[in-house]
Amino acid sequence: MREKKEDIILKVKQTAAEDERAITGCARSVLHALHEHLGLGNEEVIRGAVPFAGGVARSGNMCGALIGGIIGIGLAFAPSTLRGAMEIPGYVKSMDLAGILCDRFKEKFGALNCREIQSLMWGRSWNLRDPHDREDFLRPEFHDKCGDVAGEAAMLAAELILNYDDV
Repeated sequence: MREKKEDIILKVKQTAAEDERAITGCARSVLHALHEHLGLGNEEVIRGAVPFAGGVARSGNMCGALIGGIIGIGLAFAPSTLRGAMEIPGYVKSMDLAGILCDRFKEKFGALNCREIQSLMWGRSWNLRDPHDREDFLRPEFHDKCGDVAGEAAMLAAELILNYDDV
C-alpha cells in the first residue's frame, strides 16, 4: 500500500525534530529527514550541511534548518548541468519553491536569521561561537525548541516538494 503524502510529511517533520533535539545540527537534521523519507541526497550531502548549524557556522545568520530545506528543494528539482541552467525548468522551479519556502518559514517564525528567531522565541539570543553561551543554549529548555524549528522547516520543504504541481 502506498503511503499518503500527509503521512510522509509528518514523518519528515518528526525525524528532523528528533534529530535536532539530539543535537545533530539543524541543517543536517532537515536533510537527513528529507533523505530518509523522500530519498533526496546522500550521506555526503548531509555531512556537508554540518557547518550551516547555528545560522551558518554558529554566526546567527540564516537559519540552518531553513538552509537544509532549501538544499532539499535543490536536490529535488535543480538541474545537474551548469550550462544554461537559467533556461531549464528545474532551475526556475527550484528557485521559485525555495522562495516560497523562505516566505512560509518567515511567516511561521517571524524571521529567517537564527539570532532573530532566538530573540522572538526566548526574548534573547545567544552567541553560539562563545563556548559558555553555546553550553547555555544547548540546555533542553532552550535547544529543544530548535527541534521544533527544524521539524517545521523540513515539513514545509517536504510539502513543497511533494505538492509542487499544486504550488
